[in-house]
Amino acid sequence: LNAALFVCPTTQNMNMKTRKIEAVGRCHIVAPRGDVFAKFTCKGELGACEGKFDITGGTDGLEGITGSGPMQVRAVFSGLSIDTATGETLRSGKGLALWPSLKIKLPKR
Repeated sequence: LNAALFVCPTTQNMNMKTRKIEAVGRCHIVAPRGDVFAKFTCKGELGACEGKFDITGGTDGLEGITGSGPMQVRAVFSGLSIDTATGETLRSGKGLALWPSLKIKLPKR
């Protein structure tokens, strides 16, 4: 997965008074051997979240992949918009994810 591209749509609940967050996300990872799907949960403060990352499946040469481990996310929001119908704040962001001890079991070829 060293040369993979990641997209991880995330829902993040923020307490603006305490600046605490809880987030859940699902990831689509495009790797040279196939696609990988994963999910994560994390808690922390605005811009920094720690939790668990679980690989849930794969396609093509990565069908049968499994794995999990701790995850750290450092994010900086790069866009902000307001849903005028609901008043909800929508953010689009980019960040850096670290997996200090992610264990992956690759399928046999």
